[in-house]
Amino acid sequence: MNKEEIDLQKGRELIENLTETYINTKIMDNHDVKTLLRDKIIDTVYTTVKEIEKSKIVKEAQDKIDIEAENRKRKEIKVLIIETLIIGFIIGLLVNQFTDVISFTKGAEINIYASLAWIIILLAFSFVFAFLMYTNRIDDFVSKIENKDKLAS
Repeated sequence: MNKEEIDLQKGRELIENLTETYINTKIMDNHDVKTLLRDKIIDTVYTTVKEIEKSKIVKEAQDKIDIEAENRKRKEIKVLIIETLIIGFIIGLLVNQFTDVISFTKGAEINIYASLAWIIILLAFSFVFAFLMYTNRIDDFVSKIENKDKLAS
């Protein structure tokens, strides 16, 4: 038996002893009435204790759920900030390369092939990064749906 079971057993014995003492101190000769009164008192005490413990357990579980939800939100915000910085950096590089292309069309001496190669590389990287972000979001969405389904059943 673990500590909680031992404490529960001690509490049960204490309640039963107190009930017996209470009933025996009252002037009652009828054994059936004593038994019914004893059972009713014990049942009332157990029901009250169960309700108190149940509300404590529900509150603790809700607190854990709230903490996990807040941690998940923090993680999502962190990922969102990192993704935004990466996308901003890539867009900045693309704009710079397109500026080189525009300058080339105006007659500036720029290696247009290098600029076009960088544009292609950056666009490819952007599409791969966007695809990975998209699949990650889909995985998160599917996981949330599966968790809701598990909780519902």
